[in-house]
Amino acid sequence: MNGIVTSIYDHNNDIWGNPQKYKGINFYPLKLKEQQYKKIFYNLFCFPKNSIQDKDILKMSYLKFLIIILAGSNRPELIKDLTSFFQHITQENKIEILYEENKNIKNELSKIILKFIIGEVEFTESEFDNIREIILEQNGTDIDFIEQYNPELEEKLNTFNKTADTTEFKDEVFAFCSLLGKTILEVSEYTLFQYKAHIEKLLLLQEYQLYRPLEATGQITLKKGEIKHFLSGSKKAGRYDSILIGKESFKNTGDIFKAINN
Repeated sequence: MNGIVTSIYDHNNDIWGNPQKYKGINFYPLKLKEQQYKKIFYNLFCFPKNSIQDKDILKMSYLKFLIIILAGSNRPELIKDLTSFFQHITQENKIEILYEENKNIKNELSKIILKFIIGEVEFTESEFDNIREIILEQNGTDIDFIEQYNPELEEKLNTFNKTADTTEFKDEVFAFCSLLGKTILEVSEYTLFQYKAHIEKLLLLQEYQLYRPLEATGQITLKKGEIKHFLSGSKKAGRYDSILIGKESFKNTGDIFKAINN
């Protein structure tokens, strides 16, 4: 997160599902059951703008990118979705986008100035970037994860996911309910952040209970380190961690490095 967002963001609110506040406006996290708004969230806020190698796009705000570049001919529909989304997460009915033009600026994109209105509070384009970071963070992702996007690695990741034994969302949710003895209605009230954090800890606990006794009795030995305790702090995963191998690990296991060492 950037410095401004870091200074105002309260991570404890994410634990309890409480809203984040910015300029007096509450931004509420999405719940697992809110599929309509989850779709808008992923479509509008998770696009890796900086992956487009165009200097004008790289310099522009995310709001301008959404309205002018990403929307294209579907601008009315995008603005409708954006308005609906913010009405939902802020519980404010008044959502507006104001256009101004600075005629002293020659660049056609730069001369357009946008303002985003929530209730009676006005946000500049740069402040909308802060809002985006808040929304990403409180819903279980972050700007760094989004901007790690790499077309070649993304293609390999998609191929890997197709061949891997991936679990469908519905199966994951029902398994989660079964393991914890919770009803679907109870789990449906989880925020996206709570669900992601809870299921990560659940999987870590299952692995710890399964493998720690085997490690303690010498039945298995790890090549490096030890099995992490399930209460250990969570480390944010990189976008491509599932298909990439660390340099040191590759040195220790790669055939080329083995041949060189021998």
